[in-house]
Amino acid sequence: MSSVREIAKLAGVSITTVSRVLNNHPKVNLQMRDRVLEQVNKMRYAAAAGRPDVVNLGLVYIAETSASFMLNSPFDMALLQGMASEMSQKNYNLLILDASRDVMQGETFTQMFHRRGVRAAVIRGGSRDRHLCAQIAAEGFPSVVIAERFADQGDEAKVSFVRSDSRQASLEGVRHLISLGHRRIAICMNWKNDDDHTDRYNAYAQALTESGLEVDQSLVIRLPAERRSGPQLIHRLMALTPDPTAVFITDPQTAIGALHEALNLGISIPSQFSILGFDDADLRMDTFPPMAAVCQDARQVGAAAAEVALKLLANPDAPPLRHVLNTWLELRGSIGPVPS
Repeated sequence: MSSVREIAKLAGVSITTVSRVLNNHPKVNLQMRDRVLEQVNKMRYAAAAGRPDVVNLGLVYIAETSASFMLNSPFDMALLQGMASEMSQKNYNLLILDASRDVMQGETFTQMFHRRGVRAAVIRGGSRDRHLCAQIAAEGFPSVVIAERFADQGDEAKVSFVRSDSRQASLEGVRHLISLGHRRIAICMNWKNDDDHTDRYNAYAQALTESGLEVDQSLVIRLPAERRSGPQLIHRLMALTPDPTAVFITDPQTAIGALHEALNLGISIPSQFSILGFDDADLRMDTFPPMAAVCQDARQVGAAAAEVALKLLANPDAPPLRHVLNTWLELRGSIGPVPS
């Protein structure tokens, strides 16, 4: 393992300066800080934190994503399970960090990670956080972003990522609704934009357009990705004229909430209304009726992200690693022919 003394020698500074950089001392100029941090990342230096033979991998929530909020989602819980399974047979610990709270004023992400004893990071952010993901990659810290895709050029070219491609399965799902006679098909998406929900919307629009159907913006509804949005969605859909006969809900929690509210209101699913949902884990197995869904394996996403982060840690010269996983369509009891 590299030492502060080696870093100081390669950076051409004193050991005291390296220590000050790692501790975000205000009297270190930016040029010297960047020179030291470049060597820190190249040498995969890790500050002593706990047992020296244990590697700390960080699951890092940045900017608009709050760890306390996101960890309530089935997707994030399944991510953790997948990461834990990948790390279970290896000598790794998992730390959960909230960057909005953990990064000190004037501190780079690399400095924060080293202060917290993190050797590699799995990044969880949104579309508004792309510049921060690119910044972490540009610093040279071993990191991989979950559930976003990045360009092959410019500032994003260095970003590693793992994501699922839900467009094809979403396209198949909406096409199936159309084949059952549905023409007034709504879609409900997260009110915050991200690549995944954009792909699902594009698939919805493509399926309608190729069948000669117009994308009616009154049927495009954005709500927070949470269970309590489901009842709100059902009431909004039932108030539309003419009535929609089906909806594609691109968030699992909202879909579960919608199914429950339909049951509460006495709306028969699917004889009166069809619901095509999305599932990150196994929620579709526990609904009545069983929910038809576009499915992704979030545990697999978490395991793949942990694997990529650890590969980048082991090989400082590795190019960006980018994995795209498949999704699939499961046809279950929540969709049926258009009501007569």
